[in-house]
Amino acid sequence: MQSVGDIAIMAAPAVDGPGLGRSLAELLGAPDLRSFATRAAAYLEAQGLPGVLVGWTLDGDALHLHDASRLRQGDRALVQAARAAGWAFDAARGRLACRVETGEGRYAFSLIVDAGQERHAEVARQVELLAPVGAAIYEKSLLTASMEQLAHSEHLQSALFAIADMASSDMDLGDMLRKLHAIVASFMYAENFYIALYDDASDTLRFIYFVDTEDAGDATIRDADRPVPMSALEQGLTWYCIRDRQPLMGSLQDMRRQVSGPLRDIGTKCFDWLGVPVILGDRVRGVLVVQSYVERPRYTAADQALLSYVGSHILTAVDRKLAQEELERRVEERTQELQRSVRVQQTLYRIAELSHTATDLDEFYAAVHRIVGEFLDARNFYIATLSPHGDILHFPYFVDQYGTWPESRRYGRGITEYTIRRGRPWLVDMRDAEAAREFRARVESGEIEPHGPPDFQAWLGVPLVLGEKVMGLLAVQSYTPG
Repeated sequence: MQSVGDIAIMAAPAVDGPGLGRSLAELLGAPDLRSFATRAAAYLEAQGLPGVLVGWTLDGDALHLHDASRLRQGDRALVQAARAAGWAFDAARGRLACRVETGEGRYAFSLIVDAGQERHAEVARQVELLAPVGAAIYEKSLLTASMEQLAHSEHLQSALFAIADMASSDMDLGDMLRKLHAIVASFMYAENFYIALYDDASDTLRFIYFVDTEDAGDATIRDADRPVPMSALEQGLTWYCIRDRQPLMGSLQDMRRQVSGPLRDIGTKCFDWLGVPVILGDRVRGVLVVQSYVERPRYTAADQALLSYVGSHILTAVDRKLAQEELERRVEERTQELQRSVRVQQTLYRIAELSHTATDLDEFYAAVHRIVGEFLDARNFYIATLSPHGDILHFPYFVDQYGTWPESRRYGRGITEYTIRRGRPWLVDMRDAEAAREFRARVESGEIEPHGPPDFQAWLGVPLVLGEKVMGLLAVQSYTPG
């Protein structure tokens, strides 16, 4: 908001007739005080006044000039004298300054021109002509600023409503984050933007949204589901935002002076950076960052305050959406568990019925194979049983795309025997690094001795228990990934 202090104008002769009307119309059309000062100077020069300089002060602050290149030595002192006395004359330099107070002291115009003291009255007439126009421009600038502030407030309120609505909508998190990015971009430059959630219990960050035109980012950062240890980001800008619990803004040099310790450069060097921690209650919940790699108007304190304010609403909405998705996931898991339970009960009933209706064991085993195949890939399936004394392992049923039907063997250290000894189901998924390490370690230690067909990709064995005694095992295996 501007209020004009003092404007110094070097005077010009009065204008009459149609030319005056056109000049006034042009002056009144100025959108702001700077434009008015520039047009006033041009108007006075058109009237034959040389060396015109128009200046103004805003509520007593520093002197503003329509063209600083026209400022001469001694002009500032002359303006100061005119502000105190109403007008001032520098005979040695042939410069005349005049001040007019308007707007109850909220602003004033001062005109400086090349003129002798004898032209004071002429300059005063020009000031009298320009003063009400300047007052009108000032009031218009106040109205414009008020309207802009109102529009900004309405935009902000609309954005907050949109954020709240998204949190309770059926929109998935990815779509919601993209729309949140668009909301931030409607207030400031946000082509490069990321949101990271902080977990103080594990001291990790999860970059749930990351868009950057220059920096592809580490694969870990790009994985929204993978937590990044804070130690991996130590002494970087994001790390300091979390640790110091303070926003950071500016160039890298600016921010080196803002952080509490040495700053480590991480990623592509940027031109301007703004990051704000989002603190909910007494906990840092995350951080929002915008940055620019090209020279452009820098982020301002107003941008920082806005991002902090909007950021708290964004992370609250994200938390609600994550909680909603977690609830939906648990409901879906529970529904699937119930469905599986029903299917298992139905399967057990069918197997029990088969045990009474099958005419021989081969028919029974084949029927069990078909039933298991309804649940999972059972192209490679076998049943193993122990002899009454538990020293011989028989394979009454065996279907395998690579292996041949194995002979009965003495109870040894195969994966089948190992699972029987465990007495509980065992899944070996070679695509899972930890499971693969465990299996290979048991092979290397001699606990398991490989038998049969080529290396499997996945193996699942389930002991067959009668009472408290393991009687054998049912197993499926796969040789292809996926």
